[in-house]
This record gives sequence, structure tokens and C-alpha cells, in this order.
Amino acid sequence: MTGNITIKDTDELVTVDGLPLLTVEGIEPGIDGYTAYLTDSIGGDHTAVISIPNLEDTFVALEVGDVVTISGDYAESLPVQILNITNIAVESAVGRSTA
Repeated sequence: MTGNITIKDTDELVTVDGLPLLTVEGIEPGIDGYTAYLTDSIGGDHTAVISIPNLEDTFVALEVGDVVTISGDYAESLPVQILNITNIAVESAVGRSTA
């Protein structure tokens, strides 16, 4: 784990250091990365375009089932689009080490 998890109530958003805890539900490969389809703890849908050139050394290849936090701008849209991504932290990985 990379941060402090805050769980206030089962009907509230679970966060780590102020960012929503997201579960990867799907991955769609792209030209220079992929689009990740994610859900938060209250069922909200999110999308994030993960670009290798934009993230460079902080690029993370996510897999379905990973639980992550993503630093960036969260647009007021449905699904919520995560833009200008600066960091991805894998809080829990399925079948592999996060070390």
C-alpha cells in the first residue's frame, strides 16, 4: 500500500490520500498506451487514457482487477474522465507484486 486509506461508511467514496480508490474493470489497447475503464467504491464509472510518452518513467501497465489511485484532473462528466495524469499508484495488484 502506498497511502492512508480512509473508509468512512460503505455508502461513501473510499479514498487514499484524498484520491478515489479505483478498480480496473477493463483495458483497451491504444497506439501509445491504453484506455483504462475503472469503478470507484460507490459504483461510479471513470476512464483514463494512459499514455507512455506522457507518463514516461511513471508509466504503469495496469491489469483488470488492479486497485489504483490516479493523480490528475477529474472532469465533471459521465463517466468521469481523468485528464492530465501525473501519477498512478497501484494499491493492490492481482497475481503480481507491486514492489
